[in-house]
Parts: sequence; C-alpha cells; structure tokens
Amino acid sequence: MKKQFYFFWQLFLVLGVLTIPFPFRIIANFSSWGAWLSLPVTRLFSSVFFGHSVGSVKELSSDSLGLYIHVLSLAIMALAMGGLIWAIGKENILSRLRPWLNGLLANYLGLILLIYGFDKVFGEQFYFPEPNTLFTPLGQLTKDILFWSTMGTSHTYQLVTGLVEVLAGLMLLFRKSRFAGSLLAIAVMAHISLINFSFDISVKLFSSFLLLIAITLSAPNLKGLWQFLFQNKISVNHKAETTITSKKTALYYAIGKAVLLALILIEGLLPYLQAKQPKVVSTAFAVVCPAAPGSCSLGQYAERETPKRFFFHSKGYFIVQTEQDSFYDHRIEPIGNSLYRLDGKGSISIGNCEKDGVWTIEIESLPQWSGNWLVRPIPLQNLPLNRSDFHWTIESYKD
Repeated sequence: MKKQFYFFWQLFLVLGVLTIPFPFRIIANFSSWGAWLSLPVTRLFSSVFFGHSVGSVKELSSDSLGLYIHVLSLAIMALAMGGLIWAIGKENILSRLRPWLNGLLANYLGLILLIYGFDKVFGEQFYFPEPNTLFTPLGQLTKDILFWSTMGTSHTYQLVTGLVEVLAGLMLLFRKSRFAGSLLAIAVMAHISLINFSFDISVKLFSSFLLLIAITLSAPNLKGLWQFLFQNKISVNHKAETTITSKKTALYYAIGKAVLLALILIEGLLPYLQAKQPKVVSTAFAVVCPAAPGSCSLGQYAERETPKRFFFHSKGYFIVQTEQDSFYDHRIEPIGNSLYRLDGKGSISIGNCEKDGVWTIEIESLPQWSGNWLVRPIPLQNLPLNRSDFHWTIESYKD
C-alpha cells in the first residue's frame, strides 16, 4: 500500500512538473505545452465542480484560481493513470517507472533551484529599490514590496542564499549526493515558502509544490537517517535509481546525463553571459518649479496636481510623484543621450542648466505634465539605505 501511494504521489508531482507553466529562458518551455495539452481536463473539472471557466494557459498564472483548480485536476488524473498502470502491470511496471520518475523530479527541482540561485548570486531577483520605491511612504508599501526592497539592500544576503540554492541544485543532479541535496532543498524551500506565506508573495502554490518535491525525494531514505541519528543504526538503501545492465546502456546514460547537465547549466547561466540591452538609468529629481519654455527661468504653475518628484525607472518607466504622494507612471524608451520616447508618441529630454545644480526636464505630449520643469538631482548614493555600513558594537552606531 505504501508503494502504491508513493507511486501515485510521484505521478502527481511529475504531472505538475510537465504542466505547471514556468518561464524557462533557454530550454523549450515544455511546461506550457503540457499545460496546453492538459487544459481540456482542467477546463472540464473547473466548470463542473467550481463553476469557473479556465479559457487559456495564461489563466494558470501564479496563485490564480485557475492554477489551484489545475493542481486539483492533476491529482484526479494521477489517481486515474496510476490506477490504470497498477491494474495492467502492477509491481513490474512500478519498479521500472519509479526510478525514472524520481530522476525527473530531482533534475527539475535542481534546475529551478539553480535558476533562482543564480538570479540571487547575480543580483537579478532582489535588486536595490527603484527611486520611486525609496520615496514612497513606508505605510503605503505592500508587504511583498517591502520585503523585496529590504532584501535588495543586502548583497551579502542575496549572495549567501543564492549560493546555498545553487549548491542544493547541483547536489540534486547527481545520484550520490541526491539525498543530501534533497535535505538541503527542504530547508531552502521551507524557508522560501514561509516567506511567501508570511509576506503575501504570490508564488505560494509553486514554492509549496517545490517543497513537496524535495520531501518526496528524501522520503525513501528518511527512515535510515532517523535510525542513524537516534537509534545508532546504519541502514543503507542499496536500490539504484536506474538499472544499467550493459556497457552500451551505460554509455547512452552517460551521454544523456552530460547533455542534460549542459542544458541545465546553460539555462541557469547563459542569461548572465549574454550582452544586455541598454536600459534606463535609475534616477530621481526633486521638482523645484515649472520653467519658462526653452529657458531656466522660473515660470508659473498651471492648474494641475503639483508634482513633487520625477523618477526614471530602470525597467523603462517615467514616474511622477505628486505633493499628495500619488504616483503616475508612463512607458519610456531611450532614443538618444538624455532623450526618451514617452508612451510611444511624446518625448522627455533632460538638460543641465549648470546653475546652482538645477537641471531642466522638458515633457512633450503628456497633457497633465507637459512643459519645462526646473528640477534638482537627488543623490541616491547618499541615502542611508544605500550605505554599506556594518557595526560590530552598539557604540559604533553613535559615531
């Protein structure tokens, strides 16, 4: 009975691996294809039992109702498929499939951990807060943005947690270190799941799914670990994950494993080795007042909400913060030195008046903010949050 349950559980997780969408960057996005193939079952299940329509794969996004329903439908599919396999071949088929299912789960979890681990090591997951976030009143930030911003201020935290995830991912790729890697992955994913639930970050379902994979991979050896730690017994699981019966099979296995490892490492590392497209430099300006067109002299305010700061977001946004701490964002793209296309039709140009540190920003074709503005650059590097201070003693805070 335990073997049957473990097989059904493995099958459920494998179906999740094949059908829960994940934005792979280099490897073919097989999970989206699997989601598309399984969509009719999910659509039927959602309409019959939940009265909810799942129209496309896009509705299986992170923590969406469609994704929760999809996971429930996968459980039903796993029971049906597992029952059919058990009825046809019983232990013979189970004993052959189980190692391959475990191998697929281990390599998938290893790949995901390497992707997220390298994201942290190279500073692509948690990044220093954008200027508009830095100047948003603390009480107006949501918990997930606050957590993300806080983590982004510490390169050390990102580097250490990223290296731990990379280590766990690499250990999962090899059979001899897979059990230890699964234990490390349990610790990693338990920590991440706790963060996602505590700070309301919308990858709760996916992080829980990865945690369940890690627990499943470690399950066959947990009894032996318990006996070793608490009963002074040594119990070794001699069952190999795959059965290699000939040199020819061993050669094919080695080639396949090498190709798989290469693909996994390429998926994890190649995005950081490629030349990146130029992006908008994160900058912030404090608005002094409007300027007369084409000059740096003072002008008069028009009848509009008064802007307090202008921000240039590195993801390609021009953001206006008003005196009432409202924020308005517009898409921009660089088209020249200090010149940006605004919302596909207007433009923004930045000029330095070289007078008392005052600059000008000229905005065209944006009715609410159009005109010339006198602004003063805000030195973001001088903000306390941007300092790399470290204190060994409480007295050093007073210095």
